[in-house]
Amino acid sequence: MHEGDDIPTGLLDRLIRAYRRVLRRPDRPTVPPPPDLEPFVVDTLPTTEQEQATAEAAAREVVRRLRKSDGA
Repeated sequence: MHEGDDIPTGLLDRLIRAYRRVLRRPDRPTVPPPPDLEPFVVDTLPTTEQEQATAEAAAREVVRRLRKSDGA
């Protein structure tokens, strides 16, 4: 993460200008309201070996794709 002084001034200016252009667009999609979290119940049971293996495989695949896109 960069400190404020480490960010090149031009980059920050470009980001702010792009953000303001998006805000002025008439066809800008509206942001949907946050979902109602009341009906959701958090599952606090420990994960099974199968769930753990599936999660680890998914994480490995994400890292593999990120590394592949960095090299492209």
